[in-house]
Amino acid sequence: MWDLVNYLHEEKAQFSELADLDSDKLKLDWLGTPSQLGFIISELAKKGFIKVPQRKNGKPNMASFERAILNCFDGNFGKSVIYQAINQYGSDSNKLVDSNRAKFVIPERSDLS
Repeated sequence: MWDLVNYLHEEKAQFSELADLDSDKLKLDWLGTPSQLGFIISELAKKGFIKVPQRKNGKPNMASFERAILNCFDGNFGKSVIYQAINQYGSDSNKLVDSNRAKFVIPERSDLS
């Protein structure tokens, strides 16, 4: 009987560990700068790999876009840093310098189909 109790306690502990790995809470650790993340995500959006959330008027909802990114990545992000890095994702407003931008080359999604 005691073996059964021990077995059940071990099984309960394993299930508790699995519950701690809630997939909604798992995030990727971002090791680069917020500007790098913003640039890469913006490039993926511009090239058609990521759809930016839209407002009812059809304009990009950058606050929702920022929340989605922050739900996926953990990093050293200050308040609104990601928002600033992705805001106007179609423009060159990101703080990443041109020489570093040139190192990130992402083709159009349609070029890979």
